[in-house]
Amino acid sequence: MNDVAATRSHTKMENIPKELDDAYSLARSEDYARALEICDSYVKSNPGLPDGFRTRSKINARKGDFSDAVNDITNAIHKGEPEPADYFYRGWWNLENADLSASIEDLTVAITLGEQLDFHYYDESAFFFRSIAYLRSSRFDDALSDCSLSPLT
Repeated sequence: MNDVAATRSHTKMENIPKELDDAYSLARSEDYARALEICDSYVKSNPGLPDGFRTRSKINARKGDFSDAVNDITNAIHKGEPEPADYFYRGWWNLENADLSASIEDLTVAITLGEQLDFHYYDESAFFFRSIAYLRSSRFDDALSDCSLSPLT
């Protein structure tokens, strides 16, 4: 399964459209312009579906454009069912943008959704990134708590 397909729902692992998979493959080759053109076309043709926004967000993040990545994953969140992956990625990218409170909030949602859905794929990383956001916010006790709550501790 590729990186994009891994963000699919914990309940339905259907494949993403081939053109979006192709776009992400282009992004892995650092052909961001072509990859984003494919995503833009898909989003224009399918504005109500989250997949195009999810893929475009990952491509933008891959090229270091975390603001656009956050905007796209936010659109995916509004257009799809709640997914731990969407909140995990938005939390991570908010951390990259130094929006610490938004990062903490999104990573908390990712962890909570994972618990509610009994889907814990993102838990360890979400606790880790949230502990970094807590540290950068000078919330040292919360950071320490997250480190002790990590599934691997």
